[in-house]
Amino acid sequence: MQYYDCSSTTTKVHIVTIDRSRPEYEMWILDDPTIRNPPSNVFNLQTVPDFAASYNALAAVNGYVWSGDEGTGPGQTGIPQTTLYETGIHYTSNTSTCPGFPGSCPEVLMGFTPQSGNGLDVSRIPQDDLSAPANQKYTYTLHGSNSTVMNSGGCTSDTTSNRWSVVGYSPTQIVLLSTATDVGLTHAEICPVLSAFGVEEAVRQDGSSAAGMFVGGSINEHVNPLVNLDYFVYGGPARHVAYAVGLVQLYPRQVQNSGFEAPVLSPGEAWRRMTGASQETTLTGWNGPADLHSATDLVARGQQIIDLNQSGSGYVETTLATPADTYCLLRFYHGVNHHCNQQATFTVDIDGTSVASFTSTYDPNSLQEARVRFKTTGTAATLRFTSTTGGCGAATIDDVSVACTKQ
Repeated sequence: MQYYDCSSTTTKVHIVTIDRSRPEYEMWILDDPTIRNPPSNVFNLQTVPDFAASYNALAAVNGYVWSGDEGTGPGQTGIPQTTLYETGIHYTSNTSTCPGFPGSCPEVLMGFTPQSGNGLDVSRIPQDDLSAPANQKYTYTLHGSNSTVMNSGGCTSDTTSNRWSVVGYSPTQIVLLSTATDVGLTHAEICPVLSAFGVEEAVRQDGSSAAGMFVGGSINEHVNPLVNLDYFVYGGPARHVAYAVGLVQLYPRQVQNSGFEAPVLSPGEAWRRMTGASQETTLTGWNGPADLHSATDLVARGQQIIDLNQSGSGYVETTLATPADTYCLLRFYHGVNHHCNQQATFTVDIDGTSVASFTSTYDPNSLQEARVRFKTTGTAATLRFTSTTGGCGAATIDDVSVACTKQ
C-alpha cells in the first residue's frame, strides 16, 4: 500500500494505491450491523477512522448514502440505500432515489473476491449483470453506487462539484481517492488523477461532509478531516456514516481440521462410523461424536469429511485460538452425505451465539465454500457446527480455518 498526499497540488486529493498481487490482504465492507445474523439492514453509524480502528484496517474510505439519522454523533443508525454484500451475505438493496427516474436510481456495483492465492480480483458491475454466474464471486465484498466515474478508461460527464471519495482499479492496483477538506471537484477534474495511476474503472462514494479517508501504518491519520461549519454540525473532524470500504490484512490462517483427515481409512473402506467411545474415534481438537467419510464419498475434496449426523447429538465443537477484540473470518466447506438426494441445513455458533445458518445442496462431487465474519471477545472462541436436519440429510463439514485481522 502506498499513500500520496496531493492536497497541496492543483487537484487537491488524497490517494491510496493497493497492490492487487499480495496474497494476505482483502478488501472488506467495514460496518456494524445492529443484528449480524439474521442479516440486518440497520447499521450503527460510525466515523471512517472508527470503522478502520475496529477492523485494524490499513486504509479506508466512506461508503455510499444511507437513510435514517444524519450522522451528527454516536448512537445513531441508518440503512444503506444501495446494494450491499458482506462475505457473500446480502444486507441491503438499491432504494436510492433521484430526479428523473421512476423508483430507484440506476446503480453500478463495485465487487471484490476473497484472496485465492492469486491476488485480489475486482470488478465494476452494472446492476443488471449481478445475477450472471460469473459475477457471483464478487459478492464477497460488494457495494453499490449511483455514479460511475470511469468506465473502460473513459471519464463520465457528471459536472457536480463537491467533495467526493472514489473507489477504482487498474490491472495491477486498487485505488482509493478522497478530496481534500477545502475543495470541490467534478469528474472531469478527478479522472486525470485516476488515469495517472492507470485506473480504468471507478465508482463514486458519498460526498460532501460524508467524504473521508483514513490511512494507517506510519501515517495513522484521518487525512481530510472536517473543518469550520461542518466540524460544528457533525460534532468533530469526521461525520458518522453507515459503512466504509477498507483494506485489511488477514493473519494467520489457522487450519483447524487436522483431525478430519485421521485416522486414515483402510484401502477400499468407503466410510467408518465413529461414536467417540474409543481412542480411535477421537478427532484432534474437537468434541462431539462423529461420522468420518472418505474421498470416495465426495471426490471433489480428495480427503475425509465430518458428517453432522452424530449419533443423535448432531454437533461437533472446537476451540479456536484468536486475538482478543478482533474481527476474524471463519472459512469452511459444506455439503450433504452422499447417501442422500436432499438438502441439509446447519447452524454455526460462536461462544454460544448463533452467527449464521446454511443450506447445503446435494452434490456428490463437490462442496460449497462458506465464510462467516465474527468479532472475538477473548483469546479463544468456541466454534460449534450443529445439524438442524437429521438422518441421511445431515450436512458434512470440511477444511475449517480461521483468519483474523492483524493487530
